[in-house]
Amino acid sequence: MATLKDIAEKCGVSIATVSRVLKDDKTLSVTDKTKAKINQTAKELDYRIRPIKLGYKIAIVNWYSHDQEVIDPYYYYIRKGVENQCNLSELDYDIFFQEDGLTGLSNYSGVIAIGKFSKKDVKLIEAITENIVFVDSNPDRSKYSSIEVDFEWMMNDIFNYFNIKGAKQITLLMGKEQVGDEIYEDTRLLSFQKLIKLHQLEDKASIKLGNFTLESGYEMMNQLINEKAPLDFIICGNDLIALGANKAAYNNNLKVGEDISIIGVNNIPIAKYMVPSLTTVAIPQVEMGKEAVKILINQLRGEKIRKVSILPTGLKVRKSTITPYN
Repeated sequence: MATLKDIAEKCGVSIATVSRVLKDDKTLSVTDKTKAKINQTAKELDYRIRPIKLGYKIAIVNWYSHDQEVIDPYYYYIRKGVENQCNLSELDYDIFFQEDGLTGLSNYSGVIAIGKFSKKDVKLIEAITENIVFVDSNPDRSKYSSIEVDFEWMMNDIFNYFNIKGAKQITLLMGKEQVGDEIYEDTRLLSFQKLIKLHQLEDKASIKLGNFTLESGYEMMNQLINEKAPLDFIICGNDLIALGANKAAYNNNLKVGEDISIIGVNNIPIAKYMVPSLTTVAIPQVEMGKEAVKILINQLRGEKIRKVSILPTGLKVRKSTITPYN
């Protein structure tokens, strides 16, 4: 890897001059020609400017257990985004999973909390530091910064792209998540209910609630088939549910992409290799993690304004859906 000394020797200037030029020091008195030569040489040698070490240590707190993260990679990719940005910023961190607990954590300048947290856990996080960024939820937008996903836009996108009003039956297979003693009100479910009512589709809509797992998707789809419920367009709360639903459909001689449509959410790596390949909604999990770190760094540097960033989703249309509906 190239060093400042390598660039200095090639340009015939001091190491200090190279350093100040690459940092765009406006007080440095050198010619534009020298600046251009230094910048060009740095580019040719593939020199990378090392970030300034921040001198802080943060806690990355996950609401999932390590085993849950292995089964459902959604939060894994968010965490990797957090870690990658911390490494780029030379921000020191420790990682805590659900099984580690939050009691007694201290000596951290900031916290990135990934997932959904009970009121009790939020209080424990508050006791660590006032510099907190939540990812994928926000217990109080008036108090905390967060990075969230625009699930309402996602559901609108699905309805509009597929002209879903033309479907014979619209079914939502969802998981439910418990936060403390309460069931979390998922925006995917709330948005679906809102759109069904808006478009006056109550007579052709149904919802089944299970868990965000492959097994639950398989079970819910089998229930629909056994109930002889009308099947047409099936939206799944995540790709794992969609995988299970696809398997149940196959076992019952239903042709996904021809007899029925199945769409998932998350765009996990295996989705495009399914048979048929799974139409799904891509969520920028890694970017969510990176943005959370950037917001937290600004807080650590003294920024008092709390920020809520809502990131967009992207529809990935593949072979598991019939498009469009007439």
